[in-house]
Amino acid sequence: ALSYTPLFALPVLLASLFGSRLLALGTAALASLLLLAEVWRFGQPLSSELAARYLQVGFSGLGFFMLALLTHQLASWLLRQEQIASQNQRLASLQGQVNQLVIDSLRDGVLVVDEQGEIHAANPVAKAMLNLWVTPAPRPAVAGQRPTLHSKPAYAPLLGVALATMRNNCSQIHDISLSDEEGHCQALQVQTHPISANVLEPERLCVIFLQDLQQVQARVRTEKLAAMGRMSAAVAHEIRNPLAAIAQANSLLAED
Repeated sequence: ALSYTPLFALPVLLASLFGSRLLALGTAALASLLLLAEVWRFGQPLSSELAARYLQVGFSGLGFFMLALLTHQLASWLLRQEQIASQNQRLASLQGQVNQLVIDSLRDGVLVVDEQGEIHAANPVAKAMLNLWVTPAPRPAVAGQRPTLHSKPAYAPLLGVALATMRNNCSQIHDISLSDEEGHCQALQVQTHPISANVLEPERLCVIFLQDLQQVQARVRTEKLAAMGRMSAAVAHEIRNPLAAIAQANSLLAED
């Protein structure tokens, strides 16, 4: 007296999820044939319920075919989405490696700071400038903790510039001086740029470019000397032309 027709949906689902479309339709057809064979074998020929049972089997078979098609389409769509996601993940990983390589090869320090002063990223030049991560490795309990600009009072000018940039949402350029506990002073030129992953998200990040002010001034002096050299060469060229004409005229007069 129990109806075991819904049990045939399980092999149809499995064939649709893990097999081809032909296998899914074949499993649905086999389930429908088994139901028809059961009605034909055990049904009473003169019973008034025989037509209703055949009709019920027909609807059940139709449901099996629809279930097989829809489940196979859904499984194919999920497989394509998984392949696209895997490809995008590989591309994002490759792009991240390229970006990290470019940042690490820069001669300027690059620092990414949030509103709490936590340092999200820093290249080796920035670590050398700010003397970051030279303390012993933290315990496993705090292994995921990021370094912050609050760790040393000397970072206060840099933190103030970063917070002002995120608060005003505009880029800034400042010359700051960082002093450590031993009294060593380092002059830096700081360029800050605010960024945000999403307009709706209140959290902001600040990208800081650090340059040694002495190196910047040395480059400025080098550029000034190069400009003076080019100007001197141009002036010498302008003077040499009339002098050459005078010398030639003197030679002609000497011949006369």
